[in-house]
Amino acid sequence: MTIYFKRLVGICFLFLTLLSCEKNELQTANEKVKDSLLPAPHLLSVQVAKKWFDQDYLKSQKLTETEASKKLVRNIFWDRAYMDKMSNGQDLLIVPLEHHEPENQANADTYLWIFVDDSNRLSAKVIEYLSSASESKNGSEISIVNFSGAMTVRDWNGTLLNGFTFKKGKPAGVLLELNGKETLLISSSKNTRNAGTVCQNLEITTSTCDSYYYKVCFPHLGTCTETRPGGTFCERTSVMVPQCYWVADFPSQTNPYIGGRSDITARSAEQLTIPGFDHPAIDINKFIKCFGVIDNNSKYKVTIYVEEPFAGTGKTAYGKNVGHAFIGLEKNTNGMITRQVVGFYPNAMSTSWGPSHMANNGGDPYTISTTYEPYADGFQSVLNAVIYQQSQMYHIAQYNCTTALAYICDAAGLTFPKNESFFPFFTAKGLSPGRLGVDLRNNQSSGIVNKNGGSAPYSKGPCN
Repeated sequence: MTIYFKRLVGICFLFLTLLSCEKNELQTANEKVKDSLLPAPHLLSVQVAKKWFDQDYLKSQKLTETEASKKLVRNIFWDRAYMDKMSNGQDLLIVPLEHHEPENQANADTYLWIFVDDSNRLSAKVIEYLSSASESKNGSEISIVNFSGAMTVRDWNGTLLNGFTFKKGKPAGVLLELNGKETLLISSSKNTRNAGTVCQNLEITTSTCDSYYYKVCFPHLGTCTETRPGGTFCERTSVMVPQCYWVADFPSQTNPYIGGRSDITARSAEQLTIPGFDHPAIDINKFIKCFGVIDNNSKYKVTIYVEEPFAGTGKTAYGKNVGHAFIGLEKNTNGMITRQVVGFYPNAMSTSWGPSHMANNGGDPYTISTTYEPYADGFQSVLNAVIYQQSQMYHIAQYNCTTALAYICDAAGLTFPKNESFFPFFTAKGLSPGRLGVDLRNNQSSGIVNKNGGSAPYSKGPCN
């Protein structure tokens, strides 16, 4: 059976975006090799497309042909071609196709798309659907309504250009790799150095992998007798962004996360740094036990210390620094001070969720702070919330040092600003030391704000 993708409005829109990025932003060794050599006609038909494909397109593809591509099994079924429309109203010709390596079986859900691109020239791409849906295993019909899997985009020589992933018929992400091989779009975005801005409509976030299946038909496109596992594809989920995508490889470009000229030197999330990251992990339970009994015979303070990446600007990152926020806990019993200054850290810098630890931030610098004076029950709630953080996973944008402090303050009913901002290399918004510092300067806290900065006091007590 075949996946009937008639009226591919959503997919075609994304595909047009892909072609625009491919043409204008990716600088590859084959940049000068164009799909079409002559302006496209006003009306596309099977006859026009076939003539252009045979006389022009195949000639251009021979310029980049390799020994591996010469061995590909490639058969076009022009007699089964049908017309459709792109989302921009342009004609789209869809031709069933056999296109695979000789050691692999043919996938019945492979098509040649021929269409008019943004330059009003004919273009062609090989489209293949790889289903991860459970329906693909039992032979039931798959439609655009329930399709889950990947859509790959290749040229005639088999180069994996790009692709999209789908969940229940809706675009879900950008294809990262197929069977361990990255797409050209992903690898080019990592390796190229351009003088101009890289513009994309999709911004990369997290990646996941899934198995895919395809139908085997004998003869090809005849009776489909079985479904076989094909391998794995990996995706990076994405969101639409309204402007050109800034990456640190281009330090002269505008940074959409903070505005103005970019001042971030890190080239990946893994290169971002956190002040105090090299502090050793501590046993937070041992630190908290130093406070002993919490009752109304003592006075208590909770101080939020913020080391902003660039004080007073609200920037999420500066250079490679994303800043840090940590907490000071103090018990005063008739002048006897017990104090612990601690912070929440990842075990390793990563683009994804990972294990965390608490560290001693006593003596570390800060640029702004706010101090609360809770009663005994509020202070006990703060201590419980601090202990709870040691069980939490860390994510640099979605659950970081500032997020942990927000949770701790909420547990005791302390006013804590929670305005979010974008992080470099991530699309998800999150709390950050940079934004927290600005909010505290704007007096969005019920605590006593110290705008002068300095060094946090050292941790002290019977356990230190």
